[in-house]
Amino acid sequence: MSSALNTSSQDSSINNPTIYIVMRSILLISLLVLSAAFANAKNLDFFYCKLNRSTLVTCKTNSSNIRKTPSVKAPYLMWGCHDETDDCSFMWSNKADRFYSPRPYQITEGQVVLAANDVKTADFYRICVGSNSDYHFEAYLAKRATKPINAIPITRQELRQEYFGYWIFPESSPLKDVIVALDSDELYGVSNLMLGTIQNGLLIFAHSVPGYFLYDESADGLTCNKDNDILVFTFGPKQCRPLSETSNFHVLDLGKLTQNETEELLLKLEANQMPNASLVRAKYRTPNTAPAIYNIFYGDGGNGDFTAVFQMNLNF
Repeated sequence: MSSALNTSSQDSSINNPTIYIVMRSILLISLLVLSAAFANAKNLDFFYCKLNRSTLVTCKTNSSNIRKTPSVKAPYLMWGCHDETDDCSFMWSNKADRFYSPRPYQITEGQVVLAANDVKTADFYRICVGSNSDYHFEAYLAKRATKPINAIPITRQELRQEYFGYWIFPESSPLKDVIVALDSDELYGVSNLMLGTIQNGLLIFAHSVPGYFLYDESADGLTCNKDNDILVFTFGPKQCRPLSETSNFHVLDLGKLTQNETEELLLKLEANQMPNASLVRAKYRTPNTAPAIYNIFYGDGGNGDFTAVFQMNLNF
């Protein structure tokens, strides 16, 4: 009986002109709201990099030499510093400079590197070695001394905990795979903001511009200015993560930016331009150390044997 009453009530509601008009009005308002939302949505072409014809490897033994050419007889890589100074340099064993007290620079146990199959030889991987994004060069690693490896996946949770160097969008955001990172070197006065993506537990950055984030208690929103060709993104209390999450440090929360602020940030970081860099980070552990995130590849951006450029439309 109860079921019959419910059915009768539903039928009478549908046939009631007043309720029908109200329902039409609600539907019309909903459509208008959706239309406004779509009209205000931001669309941005985004260029990013993915791994291309490359794999992650580590050495089979405690360490392995890095060669200048694909031959076990080729000069091996060395690294050294002038005593009690920051004057350091890479060099090849056949041109080692004793001024730097050089020693072999090797791939060590547990260390992960990005390696590409060289087209000229089947016995060596081609790798890229360097100390920063401005100084890197190609070298070779004997395949017989290496083995494929899967890096420990980098998680969104740990990136959020690393609030000094990584900024990510909320899990529910269309931009959830987009990441901003700080690459700085206080010794040389370098501060770059990098833009990239989280892919299969790796961080792959394709854009790097001189810049940093700055908290200003009086700021009402995210703004961007230039200081000696360095982008300074200033944000205020409304754009901060809860202080309880960050040990009372004022940290920018990308999820609290408006659409216009998000768009300006991405454009200033050159998201819609061809990549100007290529940096890959992976997480791994070496003997007697805790797992950590390391740089495993520096490149110049663009298509190649290590990474390839892709384009997608960001709608947010």
